[in-house]
Amino acid sequence: PQNMNVWEESDDENVDQSKLKGSDLHNYAHRGRAKEIAMILRKGGRGKLKVNINELDDKGRTPLMVACRNAQYKVADFLLQANAQSDLKDREGLAAIHHIIYSCQTNSPGVASACIRSLAKHQCEIDRKTAD
Repeated sequence: PQNMNVWEESDDENVDQSKLKGSDLHNYAHRGRAKEIAMILRKGGRGKLKVNINELDDKGRTPLMVACRNAQYKVADFLLQANAQSDLKDREGLAAIHHIIYSCQTNSPGVASACIRSLAKHQCEIDRKTAD
């Protein structure tokens, strides 16, 4: 997959930027909405919004884990470009790579393969072990 260049794209007129919150990252990662994620991160970079790209949800998952679990490889690639950490583990001891494998249960292996290639491109630890 090609690198996403959402940083340079103009803001989507259909998105009310005033309503974007940093805590929306997980929802947008789940839905594959890279433009909204980019807008949130830009607002955070300007100091207008507190944003943590590695924020944990109630299951201890980062937006990257959520994107991987839902086979949103373009969003995963974008989050990695924006310096999301791939080595973090959730409450079950699973890292982003494990969530990709989980996604194979409901998505095609080709989609999972694209996600794995994205992680590998960003020098992520592909043979990551689960919780010790």
